[in-house]
Amino acid sequence: MTVMFRLVRGYRLAPGADLRSVDLSACDLAYVNLSHANLEFANLRNADLACANLRYANFQGADLREANFWGADLTGAVFVDALLDKAVLTAAKMTDANFIGAELTGVWMFA
Repeated sequence: MTVMFRLVRGYRLAPGADLRSVDLSACDLAYVNLSHANLEFANLRNADLACANLRYANFQGADLREANFWGADLTGAVFVDALLDKAVLTAAKMTDANFIGAELTGVWMFA
């Protein structure tokens, strides 16, 4: 049997999930598939999203301060007005990602 989702703090994490305003701060979400998920205004501060599939995910207004996106696929993701202070975006794929109005102070983006 193949599991297509993950439960974290009672939230079902799967592609296309509606996770608006949830608190997933400091959670280990490495390798999770949240492509096309709605994470508007979610709290993901200090979350580990390394190598996660976040293609076309919506992070509008989300708190992503100090989150780790190392190696994540952020293709087409929306970060409009999101807080990304001190987040790690090293080696992340960011083709067509939208960072308009996002707070990017101290972000790590080394190749």
